[in-house]
Amino acid sequence: MKGTIALALLACGCYSVKPPPGAELATFAVSAGGVYVPKSAAGPRRLLEVVSRCASKFGGEALVPLTERGTIECPYGIPRGEVELEATATALGRGNEVLADFFGPVSFRAVPGDLTGDYDFRWSNARTGVANGVIKVAHLFGEVRVWAEDAPPQLAFASGQLSGTIGEVMRIDAASAEIYRSEDELRVAYFFDQHLVFHLSVSLKGVALSNGVRISLPGDAEPNLPRATVTRRVFGEEDWDFPRIGKGELQLTTGANPVEMLTGSFTLTFADDPSKPKLSRRTAAGTFNGWNGTREHLPVEPERRTYATGLSPVLYFEEPTLAKVQIPDGFDNRSSPLVGQFLTIGKNPESGSVLVQSCSDDPANDGKPLLMVVTGTDPSGFFVTDLSACRQVEQTVDPATGSTVVRVAEPQEACVAEAQGPKCAVSRKSCATSADCLGYLPGTYGSMFIYNYSFPDGLDSGDLLFTLSGSVQEFTSTTQLTFPAWSIAEKVRMLPYDQWDKWLKLLKPVELNLRHCGLDSNPVPFVTDTLCGHNRRNLKMESLESALVVARRLKFPDVFHNCDKDGDSEVPFFCESKFTPSGCNDACGGTTPYCNPTGSRCQSAEWGWRDCSFGSTPPGETETAETICNIECVNGQGQFDGRLCTERSTFVTYGQFIAEMAGPGPAEAGLDESIPSRMQQVPVGLASVTIPSGYAPLARVNVWCDAAVRMAAGDGNVVATASDTPIPKGTVTEVAFKGAQTHLAFIADGDPGPSARCVVAQKTHTRINIVTKDAVPELVPDCRTDDQNADRAAACQALRAATFDVTGHLRHLQPGRPRWVILPRDADDICCHPGPGLSCPRPIKPCQ
Repeated sequence: MKGTIALALLACGCYSVKPPPGAELATFAVSAGGVYVPKSAAGPRRLLEVVSRCASKFGGEALVPLTERGTIECPYGIPRGEVELEATATALGRGNEVLADFFGPVSFRAVPGDLTGDYDFRWSNARTGVANGVIKVAHLFGEVRVWAEDAPPQLAFASGQLSGTIGEVMRIDAASAEIYRSEDELRVAYFFDQHLVFHLSVSLKGVALSNGVRISLPGDAEPNLPRATVTRRVFGEEDWDFPRIGKGELQLTTGANPVEMLTGSFTLTFADDPSKPKLSRRTAAGTFNGWNGTREHLPVEPERRTYATGLSPVLYFEEPTLAKVQIPDGFDNRSSPLVGQFLTIGKNPESGSVLVQSCSDDPANDGKPLLMVVTGTDPSGFFVTDLSACRQVEQTVDPATGSTVVRVAEPQEACVAEAQGPKCAVSRKSCATSADCLGYLPGTYGSMFIYNYSFPDGLDSGDLLFTLSGSVQEFTSTTQLTFPAWSIAEKVRMLPYDQWDKWLKLLKPVELNLRHCGLDSNPVPFVTDTLCGHNRRNLKMESLESALVVARRLKFPDVFHNCDKDGDSEVPFFCESKFTPSGCNDACGGTTPYCNPTGSRCQSAEWGWRDCSFGSTPPGETETAETICNIECVNGQGQFDGRLCTERSTFVTYGQFIAEMAGPGPAEAGLDESIPSRMQQVPVGLASVTIPSGYAPLARVNVWCDAAVRMAAGDGNVVATASDTPIPKGTVTEVAFKGAQTHLAFIADGDPGPSARCVVAQKTHTRINIVTKDAVPELVPDCRTDDQNADRAAACQALRAATFDVTGHLRHLQPGRPRWVILPRDADDICCHPGPGLSCPRPIKPCQ
């Protein structure tokens, strides 16, 4: 009968399973504490700010209780850069009981979020079932949860290799240690970089113990660090090497000398009677010669991992906006913080809530709902701008280093007299002068390109959107959403014709100037001045990425030259470098000493252009020739000195060509006065007057006077006479110095009036890229004034003689030279200032 039952059980596939042990780790109870901005050169460690509406509710950021921070009513703002997040994980068994006997390393991470700190900030050792950790993390937004895992900490990789600090040699300085001695114990107390590191030697000679000795080391740390207790039994004489414990707790490693630990209580207790301490703490004479050891930053892996996981309750951060997706963590415009994240921007009305702006420095937009407007479409997607995006205060000092990184800051907002007292025009802060107010970036970071892989059917320029979603991606350093979806709040083409621009007319394109391009206040041009926005630390241009901008008085190329020597439709781009007498020769690859790729000589260290390999792989002869040709063409050097050149193969491949921006000078002359220190202004009268500062030999300068004058060029002693070169009133004249000429002198040609002046500024030849092939295919910039077709020749002559105002979306081209390009939408985005006696090239209309 038993055999029959057994066969029946086998036939039905039944079997018995041994239940798991009840005390096995099952999960963690996780709690998230405060979120802090780490200590830096900019200031001490501080709590991360909450959104403006919460700070206002409690009467200011400093008055918001810790218990309210990170709640759904009071979310944290999206941080710029890394933050420190405090977390606690308590080990739980299968019955949800606390496992007080769980000892081991516990790893932490935050989702969404990217771990940024070294390994000390990614894990912590649990003691009596509890692990306290501090996580360094960036890119937190929306609903964030802290994860605790019985798993190895997340490793960091760079260039295909393991990175981060794995281990380092430490030296304990005897002068910094405290020594405690008793008849049975020697201890040295030491605190190192907020980490506790010690090795313990215990000598209990002559002590008869049946159960050994229990030694407890409570962590008596700073108030903001948690406590922990380590217990171990010792018999007789023994060296005691602890495993390392995570940051914020007792952190131990191996060594060769007596105890190094944080100063605090230390008791040696007999196990037979734990209530009676054998040794009391007292200071006595002792010797300590220091200690060398290795401090490990990764945990000693236990024999077995359960991979149990626990999640904290939601910690709420601000929902992303177009601007918050793109504001860089630091001073680097080549990428955006949330690259790789799939996210949704905005809310549909059926969600029952509205996403509003949090603008602590822009009260006019604070609390406004997002207004995401389509500003243009193209065959692969569309551009969108948030009209209510917060104005962004310009940071001129890098908080990580404390160094000034902005060449010329944006003007501070005006201090305006009001009935209640003077107020800053934008921030509404109280002020005495504008020096008490803030300076704002030219853009808001509130524009983005949405890459749809095809024309966005159903969308028109001017439409208003509820939401955008997609994956954040960088393409040539331009941020875009890929695999996008969107919901439309209002289709303007369903409205009467005169309302199609109801949203677009609220958007005023930002006028680009030389200050935005990153030029400094030095009157003498720097090597990179020829390329607008070339410096990767330039956040002025980054704040305008994908936004509508306008550049005025642009000059189009007068020569297109092919630098593609091998016919592969590519030319190498180039980089700036500081040449030294030994490095210049290597850059040229020739025998001429002290040269740079443009052929000029340098007798001491100076900046110039060269290939971007910087010696890692020496370029070949053809590649070197292409690089030098491209440098000279793009920057107007060498064979293209005084010319405006576009490299033809780049134009043919990408449709982009170079346009030169207006140089420094008064705005009434159609020039750029955004950097006043670039200009010299002198009063003009019936006696000769000379500019106070001279220029380098062979420099080119622009001259503009508001009265008819005579001008002479020479050295610092030059004097103008009535027989010298006439300069008409209100006309920009380019002057090229010759020989040893360095100064200009002026004298009035007739009655100058009471306040006549001349303004002189060295030309910077600052260039930016333009693409017109999609917007205005009829416009042919690569033309010839000697074309055999008379109409084409006349059109080319008109194009070369004119200057243009170009409106369009600003795009970042990291490998491009220049790095920024303006993409007009149609012919209406371009207008022209025709040359003398000429008209505008078809189909461009004159500027009004």
